[in-house]
Amino acid sequence: MLSPFVKGLLSVQELSVCLKQLIKDSFPFVAVYGEISNLRNSNGITYFTLKDNASQIPVVLFKAEAVNVKSALKEGEAVIVEGRVDLYIASGRYQIIARNIRKLGMGILQQKFEALKEKLRVEGLFSAERKLNVPNLPQHIGVITSPDAAALQDFLRIIKRKHWQGRITLAPSLVQGNIASQSLQKAFSQLSKLPTIDLIVIIRGGGSFEDLNCFNDEVLIRFLAKRTKPLMTGIGHEVDHTLCDFVADLRAETPTAAAEIIANHYLQAKDQLAYVQSQLRNLSQLHLQSYQQRQQLLQQRFSAQSPQKHCREKQNDFNVLTQKLKLHFQQEINLKEALLRQNVVALKHVPVKWKISQHKTEIVHAAHSLQECFNKYTTEKAETFNRLTQRLDTLSLEKQLNRGVLFPLDANGKHLQTIDEFSMNTCYHFLHSSGKYQVIVQKKW
Repeated sequence: MLSPFVKGLLSVQELSVCLKQLIKDSFPFVAVYGEISNLRNSNGITYFTLKDNASQIPVVLFKAEAVNVKSALKEGEAVIVEGRVDLYIASGRYQIIARNIRKLGMGILQQKFEALKEKLRVEGLFSAERKLNVPNLPQHIGVITSPDAAALQDFLRIIKRKHWQGRITLAPSLVQGNIASQSLQKAFSQLSKLPTIDLIVIIRGGGSFEDLNCFNDEVLIRFLAKRTKPLMTGIGHEVDHTLCDFVADLRAETPTAAAEIIANHYLQAKDQLAYVQSQLRNLSQLHLQSYQQRQQLLQQRFSAQSPQKHCREKQNDFNVLTQKLKLHFQQEINLKEALLRQNVVALKHVPVKWKISQHKTEIVHAAHSLQECFNKYTTEKAETFNRLTQRLDTLSLEKQLNRGVLFPLDANGKHLQTIDEFSMNTCYHFLHSSGKYQVIVQKKW
C-alpha cells in the first residue's frame, strides 16, 4: 500500500485507498449515539443516517449483522450504533459499518415533532372545520417550490401529459434550510393576492427528516392556518408526513400525485361532458322516431275513414294532436338545451368552453332543422288529406246526381251497374236530381 506521505502525484483512487486504510486503522471500533433518519432497505442491506442537532453520518447495516438487532428500526428513534468507521471509495464518503444497534427510544427531534403536532391539533389548527373546499376544476393554480427542483419538472410533466388546460403561476421559494419557512410564507402571500388563483400547491421532492423539517415550522403552520385560498401539499415520498400536510386542505403523497389529482378531475369532467352530449343526441333521435311512428299511425287511421263527417272529425283531432306533438317536441328541445347550458356553466372555468359552445350550436341547428322538417312533413300530409277529402266529396252521390247522372235501382234497392243486369218488361227505379222515377225496360240496344 502507498503511504500518504510518499512524495509525488497520487490518483484519486490511490489517495482514497490511503485514507480508507488510515480511517480503518484509527477507528476499528466506535460506539456513536444519535437519531435515525432517512431509513431505507435495499436487497437486505439497511441504510440510514445517524444525526444529532449539529451533524450526521451515514450508517450501513449488512444482512449478516442485522440479526444482532432485536427489533425493527424506526424513523426518529434514538440509538447507539456500534461498529467501525470506513471510507466508501466510489464517493469518497466516510460511513459507519454497524455490527450492533441498541435502541434508546424516540429521538429528540422526533419528540419535538410529535409534541408540536399534538399542541397544534389540540388548538384545532388541523380540524376539519378549518378546511377550505378544494375546487375540482381549478382554472388558475399557484405552485410554490424551488424553480430548479426535480419535483417541479415532474409536476409539469404530468400536467402536460394529461392535457390539462388551466393556467399555472410559479412562486419561487426555498424548500430546505433555516430560512425556508419565511420564504414559503412570502411566496404564499404573493399568490394569495392574485384574485384569479383557485388553488395553491406546495410541492417538494423526497429527502431526510432534516431536509423536510422546514415544513414543520410552527410559525409557518400558524400562518397557513389563516389562509383564504385552498391549499394542497405534495411533499416528499408516500411515507413522509409534515405538519404542512396536516394543516392543508388536501394532501397528495408526492408532487406527481398532486398533478395526477388535478389532471384526473379535469379528464373526468371532460368525459362526463362528452357522455351528456352523446345521450342528448340519442334521446333526440329516439323522440323523433317515436313522433314519426305516431304520425304514421294517425295518418293510417285517417285514411281508413271514408264518410265525410268522420273525416272532418279526424282532421280536427289530427290538428289538435299535431299541435300537442309540436309543443311536446319543443318542450323536449328546450329541456335538453337547458341541460346543456347547465353543463356549460359547470365547466365555464375550463378553457375547453369553446368546444362546448360549438357542440351546443350544432345541437341547436339540428333541433331547428328537425323542427322545420317536422312542420314541412305535417303540412304536406294535411294538404294530401284535403285533396282526398275533395275527391271524396266530388264522387259523392249528391254531386253526381246534380250533374244529371241517373242511378238505376232494382226492386230491392240494389244499384245496377251493367246492361246485363236489366230484364225485359221489368219495372226499375231511376234516381235523378229532380226526383225518383219508375221505368219499364222494353228493349235493349
